[in-house]
Amino acid sequence: RIEMQLSDVTGRRVRLSGDSSLSFSPYLGVIYSNVTIGPSDDGSEPLVRIDEMRAQLGIFSVLWGEARLSKVNLVRPRLTLKREASGRPNWLPVSGRLRALLSRKDLSDADPFPLGQLTITEGIITLNNEPQPASLSSGARSTETTAVSELTAVNGTLIWPELAREA
Repeated sequence: RIEMQLSDVTGRRVRLSGDSSLSFSPYLGVIYSNVTIGPSDDGSEPLVRIDEMRAQLGIFSVLWGEARLSKVNLVRPRLTLKREASGRPNWLPVSGRLRALLSRKDLSDADPFPLGQLTITEGIITLNNEPQPASLSSGARSTETTAVSELTAVNGTLIWPELAREA
């Protein structure tokens, strides 16, 4: 059920393929290992790989049969942002609630899907620009260039009470 909710929001297939456990103290929560979001549209590596996802569940949402995540901690997520040779980025959502929200100008009547708090611990962001023809000047030969940048030790917290409101 959590996989389906996350897939619905992101517009990408979410897989919880590792171990999972339930915690009861100090709050009701779940822990998943080996979480992936993606793969990219071209079928390559996932957009995001997460070693461990810890999530706090709202007790009342569980009692009503809807497991809503209120606080999520992503431990060692690896986000791979790629710009294809055509210039098209792999990170823009192609479907899902996030895509619908990003395409709207007026959020006043948008779905108030709660996001809560997202914490990233020891994250890595990789930006990969696919080879593109280098600019040509008179007499110069065309060469392929690839640019890969990596940002490590990404840590932070985003508090976003509702998807339809500003963070």
